[in-house]
Amino acid sequence: MIKVGLLSFYLKLYDDTSPTTRKEFDGFMDEIKKLLEDKGLHIVASPVCRIEKEFEEAAKLFDAQDVDAVVTLHLAYSPSLESANVLKSLKVPVIVLDTTPDESFSMEQTADRIMFNHGIHGVQDMCNLLLRNGVPFHICAGHYKTSDCLDRVAIFAKAAHMAKRFKTCNIGIIGSPFAGMGDFGIGFDVMKESFGFRITPFPVNEYRRYADMINEEDIRREYERNLERFVVEVEPEYHKKALLPNLVVRKWMEENRLDGFTANFLDIRPENGFTSMPFLEASEQLSIGKGYAGEGDVLTAALTASLMSVFKNTSFMEMFCPDWRNNAIFVSHMGEMNLNLCHDKPILRKKPFPYTDAEDPIAAYGGFRAGTCILTDLAPAGGGKYNLILSKVQMLEPQVSTDLKNSIHGWFKPEVPLPEFLEEYSRNGGTHHLACVYTDELEILKAFGKMMGFHVVVI
Repeated sequence: MIKVGLLSFYLKLYDDTSPTTRKEFDGFMDEIKKLLEDKGLHIVASPVCRIEKEFEEAAKLFDAQDVDAVVTLHLAYSPSLESANVLKSLKVPVIVLDTTPDESFSMEQTADRIMFNHGIHGVQDMCNLLLRNGVPFHICAGHYKTSDCLDRVAIFAKAAHMAKRFKTCNIGIIGSPFAGMGDFGIGFDVMKESFGFRITPFPVNEYRRYADMINEEDIRREYERNLERFVVEVEPEYHKKALLPNLVVRKWMEENRLDGFTANFLDIRPENGFTSMPFLEASEQLSIGKGYAGEGDVLTAALTASLMSVFKNTSFMEMFCPDWRNNAIFVSHMGEMNLNLCHDKPILRKKPFPYTDAEDPIAAYGGFRAGTCILTDLAPAGGGKYNLILSKVQMLEPQVSTDLKNSIHGWFKPEVPLPEFLEEYSRNGGTHHLACVYTDELEILKAFGKMMGFHVVVI
């Protein structure tokens, strides 16, 4: 749920001199609220605020309701010093809606309508104080019926929701980050200090406790569910046996209320409790809207978790092989994808696993379906800075007749020539782990990056 506080401004002097006038704004406020709700936002509206005490009470309401952002609406002029300290204290983004009841105030307008359409200079007073107080804000001006200002409010609200998820998410890690992979090699302490999210290691000494929570009925139910949703090419007893480590991960995630997880396959060993790598559960968690990244990459797992809070059709992936001739790139990974994005019914197979002494895991393989996507990568850029790299691409329909069908597979075409795309991606530090978001709503992702303080790069 994307929850937004609606903060309406007014001037006490007007109530003192004309007590009945404010009532005439009720329909306008109700309409704004309804239109924002129609755009998928849950609106928490405070009473109209005029003096500092009322703004303080509104802030308490928004904090108690845990809103993602606060939208300001000036019904009339409101002196900025009544609200400045409160706006400075907010822990969520400020979105300024600069609009009026009437679309036209032409030479034919009558003087009595000034009272209902002069809020813009209250906006100007407030924004000057926001700027001087170092409060970031996002402004959307225009008539609410005939412009895109409410669409832009919704864009910023969704971006704020993702930013909040990124800062507050709880990401689990099985094992340690893959030694030597430097692009996502940011220390846990640095990530916690920079972003605030939590990192929860899997306690290997508690594997048996989680396993004991799973009974034969749980295994049977999951097995039968898999028979319905996959083309199963695994012998039944092995299939059931291989489900246990996957369900252990599910229990761990549920108990710790994790928003996503990452696993280093090199740490999947019997000595750590795991009899096989939980590839299938990684795909399952992606399919229900949780974040994931491979090889112990907490940063990208947190990114996918935040993207999932708005865009459910998101998956972790890697670019593998360039198709220079056809201006495309083959994408894949070992055995993890958002199964909701499969072109056909996924194939459940054993995966050969020569990396440790763990048994061969089971994994669901499929091809990414065709569609417009935005590749999204969060790239550390040095000095505590990050680049959010965004690129709109076309995922191609996978028509595979070779053994590639027994892998995670997909191909995308960038909007620019492939060499130019790869050059720009690497020039800006693009990492080998990224997310693919099935959407064309680039502006939401750009706004998310700006709210997070990332340098946004669009290829």
